[in-house]
Amino acid sequence: MPTPKPSPTPTPDPGANDIYGLTEQASGKYGVDAGKLRHIAQCESGFNPQSVHLNYAGLYQFSPGAWKKYRNLMGKDANPDLRLNAEAAIETAAYVLSVNQAYIWPNCAR
Repeated sequence: MPTPKPSPTPTPDPGANDIYGLTEQASGKYGVDAGKLRHIAQCESGFNPQSVHLNYAGLYQFSPGAWKKYRNLMGKDANPDLRLNAEAAIETAAYVLSVNQAYIWPNCAR
């Protein structure tokens, strides 16, 4: 009888406290308002890092094209699957705000 293989342990989604801490870190790194980062995440996804709607995904509902554009400008991995990684999404959103590109969230970046 074959030995059963353990199934991988899913990585828990970060909670609100983790997202709060990550937005504080990213805001300091990029010189942007942490409150604005949290507001956009709440507005775009309800703080759900796994949120997907049509072609948009993650806390900030990045499209694959926007994700690749900004991640490449940052010199970071542009794999669109990373949109679902809260830390990568928060850092990318902070970068977007730091280069005055908040227009990509027309309904949430006011």
